[in-house]
Amino acid sequence: MLPHMAALTCTDVTTARSSLPELQTRAVEHHRPQMIRRRGDADASVLLAASDLASSFAAFRFEPHVTMGGEEATASLGSLGIVGVGSTAEEAVEDLAVELRRFAQRYFEKAAFYRETHFRGYLPWLLRFAATPEDRQLDLLYEEPATAPVAPASTSVLR
Repeated sequence: MLPHMAALTCTDVTTARSSLPELQTRAVEHHRPQMIRRRGDADASVLLAASDLASSFAAFRFEPHVTMGGEEATASLGSLGIVGVGSTAEEAVEDLAVELRRFAQRYFEKAAFYRETHFRGYLPWLLRFAATPEDRQLDLLYEEPATAPVAPASTSVLR
């Protein structure tokens, strides 16, 4: 084990290789993120349950704009520049989910490139979408708009 990084215990890569099942259990079943670092590296990676990742980004909501015109509907995420089309609003939103899934895949395949562009700010939304099981991704496009940022409750910390 390496020294603590903030509140997370950091494990070196060599130890992590041999104890990956234990680290995975801590991250997934006990909801304790696990930091892993190569000796000498300034940065580290974090092993985190996908459900924790998705819920951590709950404030990053998708708010599609649906437009009906003649016999065609469009659903767009203006903030991400993604559009879906269909003959009904529902079909347009379903197509939007497909296009969002494709964009997320391209984004993560070329993450180093996107990190150097204005697209780097899309990361929280795309992580939330990608960490959500595919059969529930469409639900993200039907959420109510966020009314206020999600903030921790004002409570005292038990020591």
